[in-house]
Amino acid sequence: MYKKLKRKKHLYNKKSRRILRIYRMKRRILARHRIGFMMFQQLQ
Repeated sequence: MYKKLKRKKHLYNKKSRRILRIYRMKRRILARHRIGFMMFQQLQ
């Protein structure tokens, strides 16, 4: 019973880690776009 629970938790952590990585990448891209947009506004 305990081993089964542990395995399930590990799989969940692996999945959530992948989601976190994708989320971080998206945030980084959004931040980059935001900085570019702010610079573009300053130029005008």
